[in-house]
Formats: sequence, C-alpha cells, structure tokens
Amino acid sequence: MDAIILAAGEGIRFFGGKFEARQLPAGLEYPIPKTLFPVGLPGKTAERKPILAHLVGALFEGGIEKVYITTGYLGEKIVRFVSDTMSHLNIEIIPPNPAIDYRKGPLYTLAGALNHFVEHGILTSKGFDRMVMLSPSDLVIDRRAPYFVTGIPARDMMASRSRLHVIVENRDGSHPWPASSSLKDLIPARLASAVHADVLACPVVPMMAVHVDILMEAVGYLNRGATKFAEFLKSWLDEHVKDDHEFLVDVNIIPAMHLGKSFYWQDIDTFDSVKTLEKPAKHP
Repeated sequence: MDAIILAAGEGIRFFGGKFEARQLPAGLEYPIPKTLFPVGLPGKTAERKPILAHLVGALFEGGIEKVYITTGYLGEKIVRFVSDTMSHLNIEIIPPNPAIDYRKGPLYTLAGALNHFVEHGILTSKGFDRMVMLSPSDLVIDRRAPYFVTGIPARDMMASRSRLHVIVENRDGSHPWPASSSLKDLIPARLASAVHADVLACPVVPMMAVHVDILMEAVGYLNRGATKFAEFLKSWLDEHVKDDHEFLVDVNIIPAMHLGKSFYWQDIDTFDSVKTLEKPAKHP
C-alpha cells in the first residue's frame, strides 16, 4: 500500500497563535510549513524532529511501501528537507498543480495529487495497490496505525472487502482531540443506525485507508463547494451506499483500543496540541 501526505497548507492558525520558535534542523529557517515544525513524542521531548519526519517514519515502519508528499506553501523547504534527510526512502514529491489552487482546502490538494497520478500513469502501473493511505501532514501517530490497517486483509476477510478503513478513538481516559471530527461527522444520518451511539461520538483518527476509486470521485465534488475530505466523504457515502448492510461492508471501523493502551496520535492544530502530545504517557 502507498500513502499520500497532504502537505500544501500554510498553518495559519498554528503560526498565527502563540507558539515556541524552536530550533530547526540544519538548512531550515523560519518561516516554514507547519509540517516541518519540530515536536517530540510522548515523554520524549529531547528527541524532537519535524512532524513530517515522525509521520513518514511511522508510515514506512507500519508497512507502507511508497509515500507521495503533496506540496504547496513553501514547498521548496519540504523538498530540501526530504532530500537532505530522507533520500534513502521511497518518497516522491508532488509539486502543486498550477491549474488547481491548493489554498482553497485539502480536497484541492488531493485533486492535484490525483491529477499527477493520472498524468504519470501511476494508477495503472504494475503493482499499484488500489487502497491508498491518506494523511494530513500535521499528524503525529504511532506506527501501529498503518501497520494494523495494512495488515487487515490477511486477518479478516470482511475487512479486506472494505473500501474505507477508519480508526476511532474509543479508549477510556484518553485526552480530547478538539480539532478532530467525530465519526458522526463523517456518516450520513440515514446510516448512523449501523453504528453504536458511543462509537459515533468518538473522534476519528485523520489517517485512513481509502480505495482509489473513491478518491478519484472526490475531484468531482470540488464544483459542489466541498473543500475538505470529510465533507466529500459524507456526501459520497450518502449517495453511493444504499443501506446499513452495505455500509458495514464498505466501511471498516477500527476501535483504537485494538491498537493498545500506549497507542498515540495527535493532529497538530495549535501549539497547545504540541504540548499535549509531549506530555509523558500514562498507561494504567
């Protein structure tokens, strides 16, 4: 399975608020894309490195074979950082498409990436997995997330038929994720009865595996005003999934408790989320 990281955003909310201007890796200086901001893992603040480095490491350690990174704002700094520190990894940088304005939202960035796939014959290339891991570039996450998702087809036949795999945060005592959508924000009301109410209220981990056929349809929703992937996905499910049974076949919902008490993830929305991430982990 390959992964697409959407790294075109400007990080206006993050850099527009209070944040600590930390030391950057050699060759970088402010301003930077948010994905290059250095953070530590839970309880390991001495091992700070850019968000992108944590994310790419988790993807490859979790079984991803190739990572595509879409760029936009200050993309040349991402290119340099990847060239300087990750040249040994199977990474391809996708430059912004001049015909698609990435500043309008993540769905536009995705559209640019898919256009690149089509133009370069990637979708039809030998060995290309029809399931793609999709992630924002401001996510720090345990490698167990991609590992669990990429390993599902070998362990569960029903899950292997699904065209969308999402992880929901359902562990007791876990800290809040105010920037994250809950599952009820992704599922049309008419299909909500297929999922227990407690699960519907759970935050969704923003990394998910999606069938490429669904991704390709996202481009058509730009003309309908959608700017975020979650907006598109909710509309797509409402229009293409006819009943609860089909929903449960198409969508594999993975409770975070299956990934263990020490599983961590944090979408970096503001500097407060950095401080939340770096707190020492507490495992009863």
